[in-house]
Amino acid sequence: MKRITAILTLTVLLVSSCKKEESAICEAPIEFPTYLPLQVGNSWVYQGYKVDSLGNETLMQGSDSLYIASDTVINGNTYAVFKGRFSPFYSAPDTNSILFMSRDSSGYLVDVSGEVMFTLQSFTDTLEYGIDYNGLDTGFTWHRIMDPISQLISVPAGTFEAYDCPTFFKFYFQAPPPNPRVNHRFYAKDIGIILASYSFASAQGTYFEKRLITMNLVTP
Repeated sequence: MKRITAILTLTVLLVSSCKKEESAICEAPIEFPTYLPLQVGNSWVYQGYKVDSLGNETLMQGSDSLYIASDTVINGNTYAVFKGRFSPFYSAPDTNSILFMSRDSSGYLVDVSGEVMFTLQSFTDTLEYGIDYNGLDTGFTWHRIMDPISQLISVPAGTFEAYDCPTFFKFYFQAPPPNPRVNHRFYAKDIGIILASYSFASAQGTYFEKRLITMNLVTP
């Protein structure tokens, strides 16, 4: 009887061990699409355009750029360190200033403060929001949410299928229309930001765009 019990116990242990091994083999890490390649040495150059309310475009002087100068570890997480000049989204006195730091967190592109810059994991949640106060009153509120529909976007660097992560601004003071306004930021798979738009509170129907003209991406 003891012999039979021992055999049965051994059989159960072997089956259990096999199931654990099969589970370990099946549970491969999830790979998320890359919409902002974070390898050190990657760089992007953008041309600025001014677009009036009638759709007329004016080429702006100079160009802006982003490049990944290095990476750094903060609280156990590795961030890509972006430098360059990408005004007015990030103000920097020169191209050697740090603009922002970013990492991929399970398909969420986040900066060092935890702000979500982009994701394809949620199209219904508000990713970020904020309030700007004008004295004691609310100047404007803003929120960011992904657009679930991809678009074909043409820029000097080419035509890409891209997803928009727009930011909506609602003004609570007398401001020219439209109100609310939308700043767009389009990301293309394996490329990064290909187009970003912005406007100023005092501008009526006029907005500005940064369009990708060239990039240099390091092979992972």
